[in-house]
Amino acid sequence: MHLVMAALLGVALYREHATVEALEGERLRTQARVVDENLIRQLEGAGNALTGLGADLRGFDVVFDEAPLTAKLQLLTSAMPGISSMLVLDAEGTIVASTREGLVGKNFHQREYFEAPRRGNDPASLYVSPPFTTSLGTYVIVLSRAVLNEQGRFVGVVTATLDPGYFSVVLGSVLYAPDMRTTLVHGDGKVFLDLPTDAATLGRDLSTSTTIFSRHQRSGELTSLAQGWSMASGDERMYAMRNLDQRRLRLSRPLVVSVSREVGAIYGPWRSRAWQMSLLLAGLVLVSDLALWLSQRRRSLLEAVDAAVARERQLGTERVELALRGADLGLWDLHVPSDRFTVNTRERTMLGYDADEYLPQGVAWRELIHPDDRAMVAAAILPHLKGQAESYRCEHRMRHSDGHHIWLSTRAMIVERGSKGEAIRIIGTHLDITERKQAEQQNARNEERLSLALEGSSLALFDWDLVSGDIFHSAQAAAMRGDPAIETTTPAVEQQRFVHPEDLPGLISRLKDALTGATELYSAEFRQRRNNGGWVWVRAQGRVVQRDASGRALRLAGTYADVNDRKIAESRLRRLAEFDTLTGLPNRALFHDRLQQAMARANRGGPMALLFLDVDRFKDINDTLGHEAGDKLLKVFAIRMQAAVRESDTVARLAGDEFTIILEGLRDAADARMLAGKMVETLRQPIELGGQSVEVTASIGVTLCIPGEGDDAALLRRADAALYEAKRRGRNGYFLDDEEKVGGVTVSVDASTPADPVAVDHD
Repeated sequence: MHLVMAALLGVALYREHATVEALEGERLRTQARVVDENLIRQLEGAGNALTGLGADLRGFDVVFDEAPLTAKLQLLTSAMPGISSMLVLDAEGTIVASTREGLVGKNFHQREYFEAPRRGNDPASLYVSPPFTTSLGTYVIVLSRAVLNEQGRFVGVVTATLDPGYFSVVLGSVLYAPDMRTTLVHGDGKVFLDLPTDAATLGRDLSTSTTIFSRHQRSGELTSLAQGWSMASGDERMYAMRNLDQRRLRLSRPLVVSVSREVGAIYGPWRSRAWQMSLLLAGLVLVSDLALWLSQRRRSLLEAVDAAVARERQLGTERVELALRGADLGLWDLHVPSDRFTVNTRERTMLGYDADEYLPQGVAWRELIHPDDRAMVAAAILPHLKGQAESYRCEHRMRHSDGHHIWLSTRAMIVERGSKGEAIRIIGTHLDITERKQAEQQNARNEERLSLALEGSSLALFDWDLVSGDIFHSAQAAAMRGDPAIETTTPAVEQQRFVHPEDLPGLISRLKDALTGATELYSAEFRQRRNNGGWVWVRAQGRVVQRDASGRALRLAGTYADVNDRKIAESRLRRLAEFDTLTGLPNRALFHDRLQQAMARANRGGPMALLFLDVDRFKDINDTLGHEAGDKLLKVFAIRMQAAVRESDTVARLAGDEFTIILEGLRDAADARMLAGKMVETLRQPIELGGQSVEVTASIGVTLCIPGEGDDAALLRRADAALYEAKRRGRNGYFLDDEEKVGGVTVSVDASTPADPVAVDHD
């Protein structure tokens, strides 16, 4: 008898031990999977960002442009939690762009995260460096990808550094017991993170053949469960180890998540119960001679157990009822053979029936379901009735006792089946979701109204998820670029390649102001590339619509408007307002603006000169050859004057045959004399007018800007006076008026000696 009891006790304890082990093992596997899923999402985001950045750099060969690259890296880093810094290295390992100050120009060719992608030469592979300590004293892992140019030649590497602080939060989120540890290990065996934090374990090599980590790696399985002694704490632990999906991410080496608990803590309650039961059995053996007393005692114990079970069952029923009340759930119990429903108080209240009021049964109960939903409900429960689904769930409407319909979320399960598998008893719950459904319907109406409004206004909608880095665009946004009008969701980094390079810095600056809260609204106008290679002007307006508790922006939403026609009109108006319609030169208004700017620059730097030019005897040409010939002469003179000066100089037409030239960056007055002489010689070359070759000359007045001078009108008067003096002295030459320095200088060019335009007479 005692042997039988001991055997039964042993079997029971063994099964309980196996149950504890299985439950705890599954729980540890679940926590490891939670960490795995979080890390994969983060690594996918980082990998996509590196891929997009590498694609943007395919057009470069050796030299990268630091400023836009750095701005792009800073935008990516701020948009991706878990990434502390990003780098771009050229083919020699020299840093050309970095989110950390002071690194540009340094050479890291000896670093493994540069050398490995260079050797692999595969831009699709995401290289995971072993953990190492940076020059700033931070223990990190670096992700990197090779960058190939359009010919497939290696031109550099882009990297993203994982933030240990962020990943510590992820690992710490799964700790549910004080004896737990979570560890993130590189595929080579080095420990990257360990919680609770133990500085001695960081960097420890677990690749030796006797470790749990090595056994897991040799198994070749994605996940494994094992028990062994911890190198860090020295105690026996149960480990759940899981590899991040290396093929999905195309990692060069896997990352391994380890979640463990101390074996003593896991089996402590079981050992206590085993000890108690063993003592009980020993006591029974010791008093075996008191068989009658033992029998009575056993009977009393059994009765006590039955009472305890009954009490526990009652407590369980009460707990279920309390849980249902707390969750605001109605409970129903259907006995299928009798087609009779039993419900709790909440279910009655939900459907509008008092406690003593008759509740519809059978067919009448099912007729409470809205006629439009009955077929859907029958189709939803059928797979569960056939044993093809573990449970049944759906959302439908039921009629309230006062006649209106309410929306319910139904969850149900067959808890008893007959010998042939037919349902005997079904228990389910109802949750009133009427308010949620009404809100969804209102949202649908609002979205429809918004869609109609956008269609009517030709606006495009965008919604940027700053956590994932993806931007949703409405169909109109694609139509603006000349693409098929369909909704799209793409990574933000890919959108930068559609923005005109000249507009990108300003766009990024305005985005930063909106994301940081410096401005309430985001507003920017920029050129966007169309699929035919052209550009269209777009105005973007929006605001941050979601921030976290710390104020960090999570979502930015707004609209795009096509403002291309307005921009073209503005450009034309500006052209008409600032340029002469006959010659295409700046007019008097634009000339005065540029003269004031040039005088301000001259006060800070080198000297500048102003030339006032007049066509000699222009009226005679109009009178003899006609105004058409005069207009042609002015156009030719404008072309020749522009060709004779630098691009940085300004040639303008004031009125009639009067022109001005602003010369900047001169070394001294000699430069002004040289350019004036060159201009006189250039303009006197023969011109075809009215069917004949005509030689027309010009007179030029030259004056220098006096240091500290700010009156542009006075400077123009001096140049006009110098022009008058040049005409008085015989035309076809120039006169330099430099009253503060060398007095007046005149130069006359004899038409018969065009090769000697530099003879000067001092006055």
